[in-house]
Amino acid sequence: MQRVTVKWIDAECQEDRWNDIEEAREACFENLEPCYTSGYLLHEHPQHVTVTLTIGGDSCGPHLTIPRGCIVEIVKHETDGSD
Repeated sequence: MQRVTVKWIDAECQEDRWNDIEEAREACFENLEPCYTSGYLLHEHPQHVTVTLTIGGDSCGPHLTIPRGCIVEIVKHETDGSD
């Protein structure tokens, strides 16, 4: 399987309580920080990409599906032939 690192922007919930509207608007000017997920490319779909964190034999560990609209960049890493 191809090893990849996906740079993506996730949705963010600012607060878990009611807020003053002006205070809430001030927070809207902050940039969202990117997320980075590295692992093995399990599946590419027109709407999303799925990366698994661990592979072993015919099994894989936890996997994360990231919507394409959130993806900034996918870096494909070279393999040494043992993957």
